[in-house]
Amino acid sequence: MNSNYFSEKHQNLMIKIDQYDWQNHEFIKSLIFESIKIQLNKKEHPKIGESKIGGTPDFPSAMTWPIFEEKPMIFFAQLNLSEIANFQSNEILPNQGILYFFGYFPEPENEYGVEFDYERPKSKYKVLFYDGDISTLQSVKFPKELPSIYEFKTSKIDLETYYEIPIVNEIEYLVEDFDGLTEKDEELYEEYTDEHNWNPIEYQILGTPPPVQHSVFEEWGTVYVKQEELDIDENEISKDFVNLLSMPIFDVIGDCHIYFGILKDDLLAKRFDKTVFIIQGL
Repeated sequence: MNSNYFSEKHQNLMIKIDQYDWQNHEFIKSLIFESIKIQLNKKEHPKIGESKIGGTPDFPSAMTWPIFEEKPMIFFAQLNLSEIANFQSNEILPNQGILYFFGYFPEPENEYGVEFDYERPKSKYKVLFYDGDISTLQSVKFPKELPSIYEFKTSKIDLETYYEIPIVNEIEYLVEDFDGLTEKDEELYEEYTDEHNWNPIEYQILGTPPPVQHSVFEEWGTVYVKQEELDIDENEISKDFVNLLSMPIFDVIGDCHIYFGILKDDLLAKRFDKTVFIIQGL
């Protein structure tokens, strides 16, 4: 996309923000995040190598379907980063390659879904990265061992850049040395989010994904510190996470949202094995 595309999208948000009489207008503007909205396109079937939700992945010959304790994981999504590159102005994501998202869940216990932990251990999910020749990819079949209920239909995706400011409870985990909003700005912020953020984006890349329960960024930091056995406060790193993918989980698993986050340094180094996977639900 050319610069006019991003400028127009940014200006649309600025028009909304400028309608309010903020005491600290510059700080509010500093909270703007660029995000990519995913819309499911069920009318078109994705070609091999294209981005999609559900279905089966398109693998190179050397890549295999991830397993947990000899059982295949569920396939969530495939993101072709060369497609996504057209919708990011800051180039924080690699401009090429494919990301594959998997997670393990047992079979549903009843009509309400599956029993699971909201903090997922690394052994129960995988984010794979392929940076080779796309023309060599082949669509693979669902593993025979995968319960048929987890053979989800595929959806091609359409992408759109948009700009947002996070809900007020996320700010302290996104801004270093945050001392809080003034009383007036806090009231205006709540008024703004009630007016403009009442219908949050469900499928999203980058930006600040809407939490179902509490701060997604705080939880990413908490889980990462545990996984890496670090002797630091999770709030020291929460602001450095990037939303690789957030989306509602398939209904058969439960009424939940899943969030894949990665630290900026790990992202720049393409260490996708460091990705954190959390779930939030009601």
